[in-house]
Formats: sequence, C-alpha cells, structure tokens
Amino acid sequence: MEVTLSKFREINPDIQIVGLSATVSNSKEVADWLDATLVESDFRPVPLRKGICIDNEIEWDGSEFKRIDIDGTEGIALDNLPDQCLVFVNTRRSAEAQAKRLSMLIGKRLMDDEIEELKKYTTELKSGADEVTSVDSNLTKLIEKGAAYHHAGLTNRQRQIIEKGFREKKIKALCATPTLAAGVNLPAKRVIIRDLTRWDSSFQSNQPLPVLEIQQMLGRAGRPGFDVDGEGVLIAKNVEHKEQIVETYFEGETEPVLSRLGSEPALRTHLLSLIASGTINTTEEMHSFLKRTLFGAQGELWRTQHRINKVIDFLEKENLIEIEGKIDGEFIPANASLQENLKATAFGKKVSQLYIDPLSGVIIRKALESDVPANPLGLLHTIARTPDIYSLYVRKNEMETYLTHLMQMEEDLMLPPPVEHTELEFYLWDLKTALLLMDWVEETPEEHLMKRYSTTPGDIRAKVETAGWILYSMSELSELLSPNTTKMISELEIRISNGVRKELLPLLEIESVGRVRARSLFNAGFTSQSSIRDAKPSELSEIPGIGTKLAEKLAGKKDPEQMRFELA
Repeated sequence: MEVTLSKFREINPDIQIVGLSATVSNSKEVADWLDATLVESDFRPVPLRKGICIDNEIEWDGSEFKRIDIDGTEGIALDNLPDQCLVFVNTRRSAEAQAKRLSMLIGKRLMDDEIEELKKYTTELKSGADEVTSVDSNLTKLIEKGAAYHHAGLTNRQRQIIEKGFREKKIKALCATPTLAAGVNLPAKRVIIRDLTRWDSSFQSNQPLPVLEIQQMLGRAGRPGFDVDGEGVLIAKNVEHKEQIVETYFEGETEPVLSRLGSEPALRTHLLSLIASGTINTTEEMHSFLKRTLFGAQGELWRTQHRINKVIDFLEKENLIEIEGKIDGEFIPANASLQENLKATAFGKKVSQLYIDPLSGVIIRKALESDVPANPLGLLHTIARTPDIYSLYVRKNEMETYLTHLMQMEEDLMLPPPVEHTELEFYLWDLKTALLLMDWVEETPEEHLMKRYSTTPGDIRAKVETAGWILYSMSELSELLSPNTTKMISELEIRISNGVRKELLPLLEIESVGRVRARSLFNAGFTSQSSIRDAKPSELSEIPGIGTKLAEKLAGKKDPEQMRFELA
C-alpha cells in the first residue's frame, strides 16, 4: 500500500486521500507523510469495560470487583453466559484444547432446542465436505456443545461455518489465535485474553504481545445494537503481573506504524516493479521516489543504502534489469551512479507482471534451464524452493527419512542439493513440501496427508493455493524460457488446483464436474468426454454424486422413457 500510494501521488500530486486507522502512536507522522489533516476520535459505539482476573476475581476498571466460581478462563466464560465470549490464546493447539474444556462445561448448560440449532451447523460442516476428516469430526463434537475454535489450520469452509454459527449467536464460546482479531469482524459481549505472550523465533522465547494486538482483541468486545457495553478481561498470574498489564496494555501507547519497505524481499519486488513500469528510469529517480515513501519519511533510506545497492546489483546480475551508463573502476565520481539508466529486461518485465518475488523468478529460470528433464516432482520441488511458499518443517526424527527420500529422488530434482549442511536442512523442508503436493495430485486422502505430514486441512489448502499461483507463473515464464515444458506445467497447475491424477484432466473440462465427480465417473468406466456423451442418462445417474438432472446435462439428452413420461 505504501508504494501504491506513493505512485498515485507521483502521478497526481493533487490526489485526495482519505485514510482510516485504529489508534497508533505516530498517526501525526503518517498524516504528515500523506500531506493530510489528522482527525482523531476516541468514539466507541459500545462502551468498553476493562478488567483483570486474578485469583478467581475480576477487577473491573480498578474499582469494581466480581467473584467467579470456577478458576481461570472457564470461570470467566461461564460467568458471561448466556452471552457469547471470544477467548484469545497464543497457539492453535491451545485454542483447540481450550475449546474442548469450555464445551464440556457449556454443553451441560444448553437447552434441548439450543442443541438442535447447533446441529444445523455440524450437518452443514459434514455434508459440504469432499472428505470428512478428523478435524470435521472434532469440530462437530465441540459445536454441538456450544463451543468452537478458529485458526489458520482450518479450511475456509470450516471457518465460514463456525463464523456463521457465532454471528447467529448459537455458538457461545469461540477460542482463537490473534489472527481472528486482525482479520474477521466477530464481536462478542465479552473478550477474554488468556495469553499475553507468544513464541518469537528470533528471541527463541515467548515475548509480550504488542499493545496494538491487545487493543485489536479488546476492540471485538461489545456488539453494536445488542450490548449496553463490551467487556474485555485479561488474565494475570499475580499482583506484579497485574500491575504490568495495567501499565503496558491499559495505560501504555500503541506501537508506531513502521515502513516494511526496507526488507530485501520488499525492495526486490517493488524496485523491479517501479523499473518495469517505467515509474523510475534512472538511479536518481529511484532515490527521489524512495524519499517520498513512508520508508524515506521515517529516515530509513540512508541506513539501508547498502541494501538498496545490493538489490540493484542482484536484479542486474540475474538479468532482470539492465543498467546503462554504469561506470566501473576504482575511481568513480560521487554523482556518477545518479546518471545510470535503469531498464527492465523481457524476463524482468514478465516476473514483475506476475507479481512474484524476483528471487522466485530466478529460481524458476534456473530449474527450467537445468539439464534434468522437467517432471512433476522436479517442478513441485522447484516451486517449494521459492520464497513465495512456506515450506513444511522437518523434525529431527524425520531428518533420516527425508535424507533417504533425497537419495532416491535426486535424479528427478531440477535444482541440485546445496553443499552446506545448514542449507541442506532447508532443501529437505522444500522436499517434504514437494512430496505433500505430489501426494495431493495423486489423490491421497486428506486424512492421510494430515497424519503423514503432521499438518492441518487449512495448511494443506494454503499450500495448494500458493502452489497453483506459482505454477501459473512458472507456465508463463516457460513460454519465454522453455516453451517445450509449458504444456506439462499447465497440466500440473490444473492437477494441483483440483487435487487429481493426470487421467482425470479430460473429465475436469466438463462443466459441473470437479475432482469427486470426475473420479466417480472414471471409476465407473467413463474415462473420456465422448464416453459420457454416448451414455444414457439412466446409466450416469446411478453413479455416486451424479443425479438425474446432471446426468441429462452431461449426456446432452434425455432417456426415451423420461421423454415419454414428460410428454404424457
């Protein structure tokens, strides 16, 4: 958004910009950058009461006290019934465990008609699935007792059904990770924030949550039009922790909004885009543009000049851009670099149009130019190597297994394994991800994928969607770099999108036929479009998932008996 806004202001200096934000400590700085007038308001449609729970007692706004019967999160949630509550925890596993504990208590307090209402959501959950997994079964048990969990490990379909049940006020308690507060508008009478820390890999320890995240969670308390007020409760371990909560989260300032443009991936992507689009044509124009971004306004430009130079060198070295008028040598005039002309190559323009990380484009190019013939595993391993996809972690006890896989499959991999041991570990992560995707296109049941790769339905779908996007980008690049592989890549893209073997591709071209119906038709002996057109609707309608109407549509005709019946 930062670069897009800067582009708009470059094209039209008089453009009118209206920005809306939650409370941030440097709102004046952001407004000044946009040449905007800052308008601040603390209006809230539903007043918020903030409380801290310690030793089975909620202290509201430092003055009012409320005793609860059951210890901890469960007691705070039950005290809120029959109203709904959101419970925020720091991990997916915690969300699932907390939802299970709450379901056991809430379920005992539900009326028969409430339980029947909840069964509507569980019926929808199971009937709409291509394959009912253990996750669907576990969610069914929880939802029918008035509780559920919500995190990125669920599929979009699962999350949507849970959100629907909560919005319709049937699910009483929803346990979630902080991503819910940032991305979904699901207000509740009471918000309970159980965990105030989260694992940070850079520190190798749990670190306090940012004030802004806590404020986002508290912002979900109170439903306009339903509640007189909203309630936000944070759980303290002891008196000292309680004082720390008040000082940090109730009285402290939120963190400032900082530019993310200074990272190498962001600079790679945006500098190439600016050059490819003709927004900047010289090094001088590049520096001038960057000065007008929030990144430049916050004074970060001079600190990261070496990183900018490194990115420009990378783009030139990898044939993404050309630099005209470049001066090489030991003695270079101070203003010489400002006179350099920047121009995107055909490869650079294509990578920019696809909006993938330029490093991903380079990795794909190296694979397509490899001596190893293109093959499904090699192509999937290539996309897993790109920074645009998050790879599956290989645990220590799995390392030997994936080293064995590597030795068995190395001749099919289009990118050779690295020499360095630390790099080899990441290479194995990418191999594991490629094998997951390979199993997906071989129609391995989702439940097996979950167990084999220690993953979740949501993570599988996320990787599949990203893989489809990168395969599309690869097919586009292959037209430029290796046209003879384009057909194979395009077929693999369709297989990834649908989770099918190659044999089902002709059937997927038929309208209203997806992976499940295609497999049913194929297994029944209808292996081509012509065999389906030549079939009687009565034959097709007997196949699981193919009803009478669809059978007639697929065959393009009706049975004589059916036609006689309709004429009569």
